[in-house]
Amino acid sequence: MQPFLITEFLESQAKRNPSKVAISQNGLEYTYRELDLQANQVAHWLLHQNVHAGDRVMILGSNSVNVITALFGIAKIGSIFILINPSVSKRNLQHILGDCCPKAIILDYSVWKAHTFLSQEFHGSILLLQRKMELDMVSPAQYFWDTVHSFSDASVSIAIEPTDIAAIIYTSGSTNYPKGVVAPHGKIVFATMAINSVLQNSENDVILCGIPLSFDYGLYQIFLAFESGAKLVLEREFRVPMDIPRLIKVHGVTGLPGVPALFAMLLRSGLLERVELPTLRYITSTGDVFPQAHIAQLRIFLPTVTIIPMYGLTECKRVSIMPMGALDRHMNSVGLPLPGTRVKIVDEFDHVVEFGVTGQLIVQGPHVMNGYWNDAEETQRKFHLDPITSETWLYTGDYFRSDPEGFLYFVGRDEMVIKSSGQKISPVEIEAFLCTIDEISEAAVIGIPDPIFGEVISIFVTPKAPGAISVNEIVIKCKEGLSPIENPKRTILLDAPLPKTSNGKIDRKYLKAKLLSGDFP
Repeated sequence: MQPFLITEFLESQAKRNPSKVAISQNGLEYTYRELDLQANQVAHWLLHQNVHAGDRVMILGSNSVNVITALFGIAKIGSIFILINPSVSKRNLQHILGDCCPKAIILDYSVWKAHTFLSQEFHGSILLLQRKMELDMVSPAQYFWDTVHSFSDASVSIAIEPTDIAAIIYTSGSTNYPKGVVAPHGKIVFATMAINSVLQNSENDVILCGIPLSFDYGLYQIFLAFESGAKLVLEREFRVPMDIPRLIKVHGVTGLPGVPALFAMLLRSGLLERVELPTLRYITSTGDVFPQAHIAQLRIFLPTVTIIPMYGLTECKRVSIMPMGALDRHMNSVGLPLPGTRVKIVDEFDHVVEFGVTGQLIVQGPHVMNGYWNDAEETQRKFHLDPITSETWLYTGDYFRSDPEGFLYFVGRDEMVIKSSGQKISPVEIEAFLCTIDEISEAAVIGIPDPIFGEVISIFVTPKAPGAISVNEIVIKCKEGLSPIENPKRTILLDAPLPKTSNGKIDRKYLKAKLLSGDFP
């Protein structure tokens, strides 16, 4: 029977496959039944704390089993979970607390220690994720294992509808404050099932997730695994590349989701040239541009693995996905629209453009979320209601073109597109060219304000090995391979990987800020 609520992903597997391993982490395995019982205990603890349907509960935790059972426990009573990266800044945390007004907070001890203001300013229930015996502290907080496990593991019976809100997922906004995307149960379920229909996950699959669960790409790995009955191998973060092939071999991993920076790191390490990964079935990538040169290299080292580029944004989870076997014919594409959804590419007057012409991508479907929490103005700007059809179209703010078969090609985000001498330049295409240069591992292209040209191009490059290429050699190759207007004004060679956000994306805003402040010579 088709699920309507995210809680049904876990509950249905606990009934059908109670003893099947759902999660493996740090050498420990947890069955679907064990997870469901612990989620019930969390639900009863929340009810005891006077948390009810519609209330918000914040989770600030690294990837862990307790975080997962906490979010399902929250959802079981109709409350709304808000999963925040534990490395959140005090400024953003205070903004989110004031924005969503949680009734309870479940958090890592490290966050509790880093943000001592919580003990004075937050007056709701606090639950620490670690065992009490691991902590050397005295505080008014309760401890997850000591507290939750004293409550009943019986199921709770609370009426929840698919239109009820399951989560508020915070994402950075144009104001530099996080915006909360309102995600109902039914929309999360639709997106999960549509993605799984392409990935073809089953109970025989093993998915390796080292992406932060606070990033919706990581969060949905839970739903994708549980909806299909697969096993999720959970890691805190992918920081050491040599761990990934080892984990794939030890656990028989079949699915590896990652951001392009992760695969650039793997390629740079040279590990893929020396190992065989016969169980790996597919790789997915989203969150940033996946350079064609890196895809080509991966296919050399992993010839039997299907590589699936995707494009999405939190406001609708996923927009497009590459169908199995279609990559050869559409190497630069991010695939077709998600099954059951529609897209248009429009000009500034909302007229649909012809294929091959660049315009803004807009999206319609059951996965388009409900807008932003406490932000009616931004919701109205991005989510447009068609007065004739009553359909809501999400205006992504991202620029695309399409081919005659409907495959989509990412050109750039509005804030990424460089406007120089009256022309719009796609940094995506320049980065793709730079990644074809054998000696280059990673590249980022940004626009810098210029009083004459409007903006000029600056590029940051990390070589595959120290001294593998010089700035002059890069400049020469750019003159040979790029048009005059695409050639960089500044070329900065770094001796370390490009800086990343907490979600593993190249942090172009940081690079631009550092360059403008004069931190680079």
